[in-house]
Amino acid sequence: MRCKHVEFCEECGQLLYPSRDKDGNKIFICRSCGYTRKLDKEEEKASENYRIGNKIEHSETEFTPVIEEEINVMGEVNEECSKCGHNKAYYWHVQTRSGDEGMTTFYRCKKCKHTWREY
Repeated sequence: MRCKHVEFCEECGQLLYPSRDKDGNKIFICRSCGYTRKLDKEEEKASENYRIGNKIEHSETEFTPVIEEEINVMGEVNEECSKCGHNKAYYWHVQTRSGDEGMTTFYRCKKCKHTWREY
Protein backbone atom coordinates (compact mmCIF):
# COMPACT_ATOMS: atom_id res chain seq x y z
CA MET A 1 0.00 0.00 0.00
CA ARG A 2 1.34 3.40 -0.89
CA CYS A 3 -0.16 6.01 1.37
CA LYS A 4 1.05 9.46 2.41
CA HIS A 5 -0.37 9.16 5.90
CA VAL A 6 -1.22 6.51 8.44
CA GLU A 7 -4.70 6.07 9.88
CA PHE A 8 -5.43 4.85 13.39
CA CYS A 9 -8.57 3.30 14.87
CA GLU A 10 -10.78 5.70 16.85
CA GLU A 11 -11.87 2.83 19.11
CA CYS A 12 -8.65 1.04 20.08
CA GLY A 13 -5.81 3.09 18.56
CA GLN A 14 -4.48 0.30 16.33
CA LEU A 15 -3.47 0.77 12.70
CA LEU A 16 -6.27 0.96 10.10
CA TYR A 17 -5.87 -0.92 6.82
CA PRO A 18 -7.49 -0.17 3.47
CA SER A 19 -10.10 -2.73 2.48
CA ARG A 20 -13.47 -3.04 0.75
CA ASP A 21 -16.90 -3.53 2.25
CA LYS A 22 -19.40 -6.13 0.97
CA ASP A 23 -20.59 -3.67 -1.71
CA GLY A 24 -17.05 -3.09 -2.99
CA ASN A 25 -16.65 0.40 -1.50
CA LYS A 26 -13.21 1.31 -0.20
CA ILE A 27 -13.00 1.54 3.59
CA PHE A 28 -10.47 1.57 6.39
CA ILE A 29 -10.73 -1.39 8.78
CA CYS A 30 -9.15 -2.19 12.14
CA ARG A 31 -7.90 -5.76 12.28
CA SER A 32 -7.97 -5.68 16.09
CA CYS A 33 -11.48 -4.56 16.98
CA GLY A 34 -13.29 -4.58 13.61
CA TYR A 35 -13.98 -0.83 13.50
CA THR A 36 -14.59 0.44 9.95
CA ARG A 37 -14.65 3.91 8.45
CA LYS A 38 -15.60 4.98 4.92
CA LEU A 39 -13.12 7.07 3.00
CA ASP A 40 -13.91 10.77 2.54
CA LYS A 41 -13.71 12.37 -0.94
CA GLU A 42 -10.05 13.36 -0.58
CA GLU A 43 -9.11 9.89 0.67
CA GLU A 44 -11.15 8.28 -2.12
CA LYS A 45 -9.09 10.17 -4.70
CA ALA A 46 -5.82 9.29 -2.94
CA SER A 47 -6.92 5.66 -2.64
CA GLU A 48 -6.05 5.04 -6.27
CA ASN A 49 -2.58 4.24 -4.91
CA TYR A 50 -3.85 1.78 -2.29
CA ARG A 51 -3.32 -1.89 -2.91
CA ILE A 52 -5.93 -4.04 -1.29
CA GLY A 53 -4.91 -7.67 -0.97
CA ASN A 54 -7.23 -10.60 -1.08
CA LYS A 55 -7.01 -13.72 1.04
CA ILE A 56 -5.94 -16.68 -1.06
CA GLU A 57 -7.84 -19.87 -0.38
CA HIS A 58 -5.84 -23.03 -0.99
CA SER A 59 -7.40 -26.28 -2.07
CA GLU A 60 -6.98 -29.42 0.00
CA THR A 61 -4.81 -30.92 -2.74
CA GLU A 62 -2.18 -28.21 -2.36
CA PHE A 63 0.60 -29.02 0.06
CA THR A 64 4.04 -27.96 1.18
CA PRO A 65 6.66 -30.42 -0.06
CA VAL A 66 8.87 -31.92 2.63
CA ILE A 67 12.38 -32.89 1.61
CA GLU A 68 13.31 -36.03 3.47
CA GLU A 69 16.96 -36.22 2.47
CA GLU A 70 19.64 -34.72 4.68
CA ILE A 71 21.18 -31.54 3.33
CA ASN A 72 24.72 -30.99 4.56
CA VAL A 73 25.73 -27.41 5.21
CA MET A 74 28.68 -28.27 7.47
CA GLY A 75 32.27 -28.81 6.44
CA GLU A 76 33.64 -32.32 6.03
CA VAL A 77 36.98 -33.58 7.35
CA ASN A 78 38.99 -36.80 7.75
CA GLU A 79 38.57 -37.50 11.46
CA GLU A 80 38.17 -40.97 12.98
CA CYS A 81 35.06 -41.66 15.04
CA SER A 82 35.89 -43.24 18.41
CA LYS A 83 32.56 -45.05 18.42
CA CYS A 84 32.41 -46.78 15.01
CA GLY A 85 35.87 -46.12 13.49
CA HIS A 86 34.53 -44.37 10.38
CA ASN A 87 37.02 -41.77 9.12
CA LYS A 88 34.70 -39.04 7.76
CA ALA A 89 33.00 -36.45 9.96
CA TYR A 90 31.23 -33.12 9.68
CA TYR A 91 32.70 -30.29 11.75
CA TRP A 92 31.76 -26.83 13.01
CA HIS A 93 33.23 -24.26 15.41
CA VAL A 94 31.58 -22.66 18.44
CA GLN A 95 32.92 -20.07 20.89
CA THR A 96 32.14 -21.97 24.13
CA ARG A 97 34.64 -20.24 26.40
CA SER A 98 35.73 -16.64 26.91
CA GLY A 99 36.62 -14.54 23.89
CA ASP A 100 40.37 -14.64 24.49
CA GLU A 101 40.43 -18.46 24.27
CA GLY A 102 40.23 -20.58 21.16
CA MET A 103 37.11 -21.93 19.50
CA THR A 104 35.75 -25.39 20.29
CA THR A 105 35.55 -27.70 17.28
CA PHE A 106 32.66 -30.15 17.19
CA TYR A 107 32.67 -33.26 15.01
CA ARG A 108 29.77 -35.50 13.97
CA CYS A 109 30.43 -38.89 12.40
CA LYS A 110 28.82 -39.20 8.96
CA LYS A 111 28.05 -42.87 9.55
CA CYS A 112 26.76 -43.25 13.14
CA LYS A 113 26.08 -39.54 13.97
CA HIS A 114 28.21 -39.73 17.14
CA THR A 115 29.22 -36.19 18.18
CA TRP A 116 32.38 -35.18 20.04
CA ARG A 117 34.40 -32.03 20.62
CA GLU A 118 37.97 -30.85 20.61
CA TYR A 119 39.17 -27.77 22.52
